[in-house]
Formats: sequence, structure tokens, C-alpha cells
Amino acid sequence: MNDCGVVDLALYLVLVTVADRNGVSFYADRTLCRMLHILPGELAASRHRLVRAGLLEFSAPFYQVLSLDEPVSAEGKEQPEAATAEQIEAAVRGFLGRANG
Repeated sequence: MNDCGVVDLALYLVLVTVADRNGVSFYADRTLCRMLHILPGELAASRHRLVRAGLLEFSAPFYQVLSLDEPVSAEGKEQPEAATAEQIEAAVRGFLGRANG
């Protein structure tokens, strides 16, 4: 998730919001580009980063958001640290600033 930028997080948020109870969404790329104010190449790159980060599966035209939770291993490995309110606010402000600019 460290390599994910504002567009990636915005895409993930949209997909989480519109997904069914299994995390599946089939919004068209054109619709997602319009909603996020991005170009098709930006969407494809963002989608690739989310898939690489293990946050998303994609098989056109279906998206499936994956759980952010990481199970605790037998060795007692802790779950990843959650984003702070400040980090989330900064990401949203950055996205909104870009969309309005």
C-alpha cells in the first residue's frame, strides 16, 4: 500500500463503495475515468498498482476489491498498521485538489 498514490486510493475507495457484498464491481473503465477525472492510461496504471499491492483483482470487466485485513500468522505476525486520520485526510484533499484543478 506504500506505493499507492492518491489516484490509486481514490479508485480503491470508489470500487469499495460500489462493490457488491462479495467485493465485485463491474463499472466500465469510461465511467471510472469520468468519476475520478483521469485518463484511461492513468486508470490502467492505477489498477495495475492496486493488483500488484494485493488490494484488487481484475478480470475485464469485473473488479474485485480484496480485504485489507491480514490474518495473524502462526508466528504471531501482527496485522499491518492502519492509516491515520491525517493520512486519509491528506489523500482525500490531494485527490479533490487534483480533480478541481
